[in-house]
Amino acid sequence: ARLTLVAEAKMLRLPGLVELLENSEPSLPVSPNPNSYALTEEDTYFGAPIPKNEAERIAKLRSLDVMDTKNTDTEYDLITRISAAIIGTPIVLVSLVAEDKQWFKSRCGLEANETSRA
Repeated sequence: ARLTLVAEAKMLRLPGLVELLENSEPSLPVSPNPNSYALTEEDTYFGAPIPKNEAERIAKLRSLDVMDTKNTDTEYDLITRISAAIIGTPIVLVSLVAEDKQWFKSRCGLEANETSRA
């Protein structure tokens, strides 16, 4: 997978990224056991607080007209795959948060296209 990332970085003419990929090791070991990342009851997440500028933020997000679009941006996918390789995590997401959901502009290691914001 790492060689593929290097080849893609070369194709996109990103010499700094090529150098980083060729000369670095993942900072965290990737566990072969997918259950080792399972959350416990102590890890319950109650969601992020709604920001004070929520109406402005949502209006700006809507004005970009990117929510729920077909992902043809290979640069975002390259970023998520490289991030996963460098930091050694099984899942990396580029997400946009709307009123009711979190939509993934790019994803690596997760099949879902979106999740509920709640």
